[in-house]
Amino acid sequence: MELKSKDPWTIFSPFFKQVEAPARTILLQEGKISKTMFFLEKAACVPWVNNDGEEITTQL
Repeated sequence: MELKSKDPWTIFSPFFKQVEAPARTILLQEGKISKTMFFLEKAACVPWVNNDGEEITTQL
């Protein structure tokens, strides 16, 4: 396959769609399996887990 552009993203971009989500949107519910891949352009993502009702942040 020949690249016609210097940006390799052009090959993959037809397989993705851009979605805007408001702040505090939960992208994946606890116990669920994701069938979606997310690339964050302008955002901060705070992964957390629920430990007996207590929210524990796992990374910042």
